[in-house]
Order: sequence, then structure tokens, then C-alpha cells
Amino acid sequence: MRLRTKKVKQWIIFLRDAGEMKFYVSPMTESENADLLKLCRKFGWEKNQRFEDTPDYQSFKAQKIKRTILDWEGAENEDGVPLECTDVNKMAIYTGDPEVINWVLEEADKILEAGLKEAEAEKENL
Repeated sequence: MRLRTKKVKQWIIFLRDAGEMKFYVSPMTESENADLLKLCRKFGWEKNQRFEDTPDYQSFKAQKIKRTILDWEGAENEDGVPLECTDVNKMAIYTGDPEVINWVLEEADKILEAGLKEAEAEKENL
């Protein structure tokens, strides 16, 4: 019996107007998301004592973007200069055009969900 042992990595295409941009993504599993959220915490201080330990959702999203998007093709800045796929550029696109990055994260989650459904179907057929 073949078992899935590797994470799914896939190219997805974002279309807007007359242009397209390709993203190579590695969707994060639920356990990876949970582990990351545990790491992304913010603390408050009062009289030199830590008192507030809450999730830092901005930090979580930034880390998720950096870990999910592995590469891209077709990204250019406003002047038409190609952008390399770096963490700095990922965050610059998220800041300047969040619609693109939010779409990529949603599509990556859909890829993961489709893979889970496929695995469930295979399990039922055994």
C-alpha cells in the first residue's frame, strides 16, 4: 500500500487584468498552523512582570506567508522591475497589494483540503 509521506507543493496561477503571476506554494497543515501559532505570541508587562500572553496574529500571518510561498514567477514592482521571491518582497507585496497574498493563502488551503479529501476517499476504498 502506498502511503503519502511528502508534503504537497504546487504551482498556482494568479490572473489579473492582462497579466499573470505564478506562485509555488507548500500548504501548511493544521498541526503546522497550530505549532506556528504557539510560537507567535505577544506579552504585556506590568511592574516588571509578564502578565498577558496572547496570540500575535500579525506575526502568525507574516510567518505563514513566508513559509507557504516558496517561489514565484512574473512578479514586478510598479516600475516593471522583476521582484525576487524573498521574505522582504513577500511582505512588501502583502503590504502593498494584500488581495494577491490573501488569494494565494486561500488557494494553498484549498490544495491541502483537496488532498485530505482525496486521502479520505482512498481510505474508504480500501
